Amino acid sequence: MTGLVLTGLALGAAALLVLTALTEPVGIWSPLHGAAALILVLVGAYLGYWTLVCASLHYRLDCNRLDLCWLGGRIRLPTHRLRPADRPGGVPEFRQVQGIAWPGFWFGRDRDPDGPVYLAAAQHPDQLVYLTTGSLVYVLGVPDRARFEQELEALKLAGPLVPTAEGAVREGPVGPVIFDDMVALVPIAVGVGLSLGLFMYLALLYPRLPEIIPLHFNAFGQPDFIGYRSDIFRLPAFGLFLLLLNTVFGVVLYRLDRFAALILLWTAPVVQAMFWFAVFRLVSVYCC
Repeated sequence: MTGLVLTGLALGAAALLVLTALTEPVGIWSPLHGAAALILVLVGAYLGYWTLVCASLHYRLDCNRLDLCWLGGRIRLPTHRLRPADRPGGVPEFRQVQGIAWPGFWFGRDRDPDGPVYLAAAQHPDQLVYLTTGSLVYVLGVPDRARFEQELEALKLAGPLVPTAEGAVREGPVGPVIFDDMVALVPIAVGVGLSLGLFMYLALLYPRLPEIIPLHFNAFGQPDFIGYRSDIFRLPAFGLFLLLLNTVFGVVLYRLDRFAALILLWTAPVVQAMFWFAVFRLVSVYCC
């Protein structure tokens, strides 16, 4: 519930900033409003993603395996290899969680003196069960810890009917593995910086532009499209649209072909540089 509220606040604040930028006269604060709105949208998307993960987290237990399931994947553990881990009671302290560690919610990975710990306690944080397969420790949130442990022991006595290998299985469209690849993140960051920088440059230059300016030239270098000076922001706006479209397709393609996705993502800074060149030509040669 907390994550949902924070997501709504971030997206609401972003919408308010966009509305402010659209209703107020163009000035130096216009690109700052846009940049802040973009940051808030990214924060809202991040919070929304983990909120959905927490809401979807559940487990299934039978005589063959224990499935820890969430949006986009699951971990399968052989039931017959599970046994309670020797851990102290009370609320644990997870300090280096690779995932989320909200108050009462833990999902991801951590480490303790005995090795890696896998956390899946976003549904019932008051009833934590520590399980081990011999080498790894899993922390699971359950409605009733005593009942869960009794059910586990009963199923272990029944024995496995189908062999199950321990490990994680990725499923569904959610799997932001691209965010672990710096080669893919650098062109996205450079493209965003060039796009926002172009908005800032035009906002600073805007008071010096005449009311009517040429916005396009034919093959002979003659202006064939005239517009108001505020129309010059169409160039960076279209560039930002292409950047977002390029990034979305690149993230989707990354799951299928990393090399093709990198080629697509690295075109983003090139395209933004072309928009910078077009703006310099319009502004420095014809407008100032």
